Amino acid sequence: ASDVYKRQVSTQSTGIKNALAAGEAGASMRLVGDSRAMVIAVDSSEFDVQRWASAMSEKGWNLNRLQSPNSVHMCITAALIGCQDQFVRDSKDVHDTLIADETLYADGAAKLYGMTNALPGVLKDLLVTDLANSYLDAKTN
Repeated sequence: ASDVYKRQVSTQSTGIKNALAAGEAGASMRLVGDSRAMVIAVDSSEFDVQRWASAMSEKGWNLNRLQSPNSVHMCITAALIGCQDQFVRDSKDVHDTLIADETLYADGAAKLYGMTNALPGVLKDLLVTDLANSYLDAKTN
């Protein structure tokens, strides 16, 4: 069963990466880094990718936001096997919607990640550390 799962995940991951590289998931969407496993990171050359993540979340996709570099990643798991075509269609739809209206999804999590990413290195590190410590303190007390 393990070999079957690995093969399915590899096929799904390769399909999504190929669709992104070919512009099928949106002309400005691009891969970040060299994905050799089941994690795919993306950004956009035309808009803040955090806006794309917000819109994709509304469509039911579970994406993880990154700050340095400003990008979004997803992990290809058993739950995503067979969903490649829907992901590509949703990504293209969201991409085209964001290109047409630069004000959509410009607040909430997208705004927070975009603002944090724009801070200078040391200030960003201090802010993120302070926020993480405050969160952990609130959760453990």
